[in-house]
Amino acid sequence: MFVEELLTKQYSGASPQHQVVQTPAAMMVEQKSPGGNLSCKHRIPNYDSILWYQRSRGDHALKLIAFLYYSKPTVEKSFTGRFAIDGAGETWSRLDLLALQSPDDTGEYYCAASMHGDEVPAYAHTKTPQS
Repeated sequence: MFVEELLTKQYSGASPQHQVVQTPAAMMVEQKSPGGNLSCKHRIPNYDSILWYQRSRGDHALKLIAFLYYSKPTVEKSFTGRFAIDGAGETWSRLDLLALQSPDDTGEYYCAASMHGDEVPAYAHTKTPQS
C-alpha cells in the first residue's frame, strides 16, 4: 500500500492580522483513496486571492495548482481532475485532494494570499485627440 506524504508550511513571521494560516500541518493519504483537504485562512485587508502551490519531493520548483479570485476558482490544466478548490479569496480556501498520482503528488503544499488588481494602470490609458 502506497501512502502519499503531504506537508504544509506556515509562515509565522508576520503580525497576527497579516498571517496566512494553513492546516493541517502534515497529513498522510493513501494513493487512489479520497485524499482529504487542506485549508488556508487569512485576514489581510484588501487581499482577494488565495493561491495553492505544490513542491514535489526532490524538486525545488513551486508549481501553481490552483487559485481563487474572490469566489472564482481556477485549477491549472495539469492539475485538473486531481485537485479542486473552493472558498472566498478574501478570507479562506480549501484545496480538495481528489486523485493523487504517485510519486508526483508526494511533497509539500503551500497556500498564499495575494491582492490582485484588475485596474488598468494610468499610463495605459490613451486619449484620442479631438479634431
